[in-house]
Amino acid sequence: MNSITEDIKTSMATDVRVKDMSQLEGGPVGFRNLNLKPAYDSDDDDILNDFYIPVLSEAIRYNRLAGFFSSTVLAATARGIQNFILHGGEMELIVGARLSKADTDAINEGMTQPNKVIAEKFIDDLDNIEEGLIKDHVRALAWLVAQKKLSIKVAIPLDQEGRPLDEVTAQERGIFHQKVGVLLDSNNDMISFSGSINETANGWLQNVEEFKVFRSWTNGEELHLNSDLMKFNKYWNGEAKNTAVMDVPVAVRDKLIQIAPNSLQELELEKYDFGRIEQYEPKKIELRPYQKTAADLWFNAGRGFIEMATGTGKTFTALACLDKIRKTKKQLAVIITVPFIHLITQWSKELHYWGLPKEIQASGNSNEWAEGLMNEVYDLNNGHIDLLIVITTADTFSSPRFFKIMEKVKPPIMLIADEVHTLGSQQRRKGLKDQYQYRLGLSATPRRWLDDEGTLILEKYFGDTVFEFSLKDAINTGFLVPYEYHPHFVEMTPEELAEYINYSRRVIKLYYAAKDDASVLKILELMVIKRQQIVVNAANKLNTFSLILNKLEHLSYCLIYCSPGQMENVQDILNGNRIFQHKFTFKESKDEREELLSKFSDGTYQALVAMRCLDEGVDVPPTKTAIFLASSGNPKQFIQRRGRILRPFPGKTRAVIYDILVVPTITGNIEPGLLEMERKILIRELRRLYEFASSSMNIRETIDVISPIIVKYNITFDEIKRRE
Repeated sequence: MNSITEDIKTSMATDVRVKDMSQLEGGPVGFRNLNLKPAYDSDDDDILNDFYIPVLSEAIRYNRLAGFFSSTVLAATARGIQNFILHGGEMELIVGARLSKADTDAINEGMTQPNKVIAEKFIDDLDNIEEGLIKDHVRALAWLVAQKKLSIKVAIPLDQEGRPLDEVTAQERGIFHQKVGVLLDSNNDMISFSGSINETANGWLQNVEEFKVFRSWTNGEELHLNSDLMKFNKYWNGEAKNTAVMDVPVAVRDKLIQIAPNSLQELELEKYDFGRIEQYEPKKIELRPYQKTAADLWFNAGRGFIEMATGTGKTFTALACLDKIRKTKKQLAVIITVPFIHLITQWSKELHYWGLPKEIQASGNSNEWAEGLMNEVYDLNNGHIDLLIVITTADTFSSPRFFKIMEKVKPPIMLIADEVHTLGSQQRRKGLKDQYQYRLGLSATPRRWLDDEGTLILEKYFGDTVFEFSLKDAINTGFLVPYEYHPHFVEMTPEELAEYINYSRRVIKLYYAAKDDASVLKILELMVIKRQQIVVNAANKLNTFSLILNKLEHLSYCLIYCSPGQMENVQDILNGNRIFQHKFTFKESKDEREELLSKFSDGTYQALVAMRCLDEGVDVPPTKTAIFLASSGNPKQFIQRRGRILRPFPGKTRAVIYDILVVPTITGNIEPGLLEMERKILIRELRRLYEFASSSMNIRETIDVISPIIVKYNITFDEIKRRE
């Protein structure tokens, strides 16, 4: 052993007061008796139980150069900490400062000080810990701080000009990425490890899951051990290039002392026995007969679509399927995909009600969900938990970042795709990996509109429809309320009609040229959109909307669907009628949306003015009245909307739907091609109308309304009823 190592060993051992080893079961062992391997790989080794906990249990000193700060990093650092504490162990920890671009800009412009930003970041993270294991292990580290047995320093990555770098840039440049640990036992033996074990998101995301171990008593390893020792000391002493090191801010130290327990007995760290599998006890949920049938049929197939009308309990049916799979597997990972972020909360509530363990919520580019998910995957793979549930958005689900983590999962994986049709787009279908053994697609309409390719891909991946429960079935059995349907037809203004005809003629001309020219196809698509916008935003719709409002007395629990171009005018009309309302769009935050839905349910808001974000998965059962100013020919959209409105609610015996539609006013000497095109568009619109009317309480009334129109355009009911 050379003098450098001896000096550091002496330094590490200074003032370490080792408690009586007899307090620990089996007495002292020391690093030499642990049968340590020279290298560990998470694909083959149980790193936590084979290395991390055993060496911490024997260590009296632990120096750690970790990754960027988060509560999960602190918690992972603290795993196996119980015996380390009983040994009287002491620790030095270096963590990187997690700074956003806004933070570094403010620092570089002299608007704030680094220690203030870092303190706010640390404290905010500590204040928002919810998961019990993380909270208790962070409190264990806090106890070490309070006992002056843990010192923490913060490393701030710098650019070449000495200015702080934000976290994303620092990670891209590989700054402060290397992780090092150095440990000393009571026999004065040392070990070091370097690499990236399961403590930070970046380690796994970079596919680096192995580390080397160097032992002071093994010939040939001194040089590597010295390198790790010197690396840690270089950072600790502030001598590393492109990195500034500072003591953890006083406010953070005070916060840790504040959350520290009075005694370690308060934490009961032994309850986190990682050899014990956590079990869950699902509640006894009484399923409806058709839900039981659907779950049985899907379970027998192992894959497939369950088509159930909106509002008939797809979520509980899916959880029943999960339970059936769970009973056949010792361990299981479950991925639940949703189209919009606000549906994560909705699924989370249902999972909690069912009695399932707390899930990981994954959406966006946040490091928090990635770190949490990786820790849970690690625990699942190593038998510390038996069930992992992840709720994620379709966009996150289809990202390479998400799958890089999920491909590490060793137990079987079940995929539950809510509103499964949303996974058929070119981008989102990238998430449909072969690794997901059990596949359940949920939707009232799993087939994609005007996208045969996407539909075929979904059918090939998920399989056949194993169960179908239609809207008529739901109404007839009392699981949805009956409804009245009242269509109102309007015509375009002369100015709108002239513009509409102009676009229509251009569409006809471009249609044939577009078949052989991709650039022309793009122009054609633009012309079609512009023509459709004229119909969607037709001015006479607003006049009819006002007339409908005038007929309605004591309006409440009303959903109004409109286009972005109609939103302001619709709100002005509602305000003019003294109707208390609020818009519900994609721009509101998740918390704002929840508050809006709550105020709508309790009657504070008489109406919500919505765009497409109320189409899929949002529960608004109090709704008694709906007015459609903007609709597309997409059957998925209007079927979803109808289902939102028909959900049962105390005191609700029926619902009423008002639908405002534009009909052609093209007459006279119009070229045959244009007239035939308008006829086809009208047939498609009437199909939507007939779909609404066919299950309504007043179908005869609706047929009387549309009869003059179909006679005028020489359309038969067979053409309307025929599916595209």
